[in-house]
Amino acid sequence: EKYSPQLKSPTRTTADVETALAVIDRTCDFPDCPRNLAKFDGVLVLIDLSMNFCDEELREKGAVLTATMMANNPEIQKIAAELGLIPGLMEAVQNDTSRIGAMSVLVATVRGEPTAENIFLESRGIEFLCWSLDLRVPLKL
Repeated sequence: EKYSPQLKSPTRTTADVETALAVIDRTCDFPDCPRNLAKFDGVLVLIDLSMNFCDEELREKGAVLTATMMANNPEIQKIAAELGLIPGLMEAVQNDTSRIGAMSVLVATVRGEPTAENIFLESRGIEFLCWSLDLRVPLKL
């Protein structure tokens, strides 16, 4: 909880992000951590870090942690889907700098959660999957 405002700050530093990700990494195996992540806007913060932070290594760490928190966690997956994150993740996959991390988070968010699956399909998910298998074809969502 105490790291959330620091991570949302426009003046956040690489050290701030690195420290917060280390704390989250140490606690993500505890069952309550993913639930608490949602309560303190952590889902939004982690996705923001994994898609937008300037340090590529920390973006990757953020994506791995976000995917770990989302995987097989219907409560968090549904929250992420309802916050409108699926279309944003689909757009991020089209960006060379965050493609792998964004795809990992997208898959972890959608897999096995009916609300997230429906939103994905309504967001042209089938067309998106076909495009992602053939990156020579441009796709605009």
